[in-house]
Amino acid sequence: MRHLIHVTRTASGTRELAAPGATTIVRIRALERQIPDELRDADERGDTIDHLRDERFLAAEVAHAGDPDVVVAIGFAFAACAAFASSEGATIEALLELDQAALTDDEQRARVGWLLDSLKRVAGSDRVHTAPPSSFEELLRSSVARQQN
Repeated sequence: MRHLIHVTRTASGTRELAAPGATTIVRIRALERQIPDELRDADERGDTIDHLRDERFLAAEVAHAGDPDVVVAIGFAFAACAAFASSEGATIEALLELDQAALTDDEQRARVGWLLDSLKRVAGSDRVHTAPPSSFEELLRSSVARQQN
């Protein structure tokens, strides 16, 4: 892997994204493949699978996908993505789908501001990009295209 694009989606739900030239790895699909029984049991109890093992899940999925050059990671914790990219000597970029109109109160705006600041601290401000839902897929395609040149 040469470049990892971490995707945070806040508006479009779980619709999976794909971009030519990149391999998309979705956390829930990784869990379904790697720990189906644990996932089913957690789902029956109404629990969630914590993100503490995301780096391991992501590494296994990248290997399973044949170690592609560009990976789009959806649903994985950013810290896990950053740690994995660093261990692989890969660059990282963070894309945030952000619907400003949906931020209806100061608490929501503060949480999104904290997230953006955190992403910029780790990835670098020039490697963090936001777009509204209407243009998010184009942002993803252009991020992947930059890696192809």
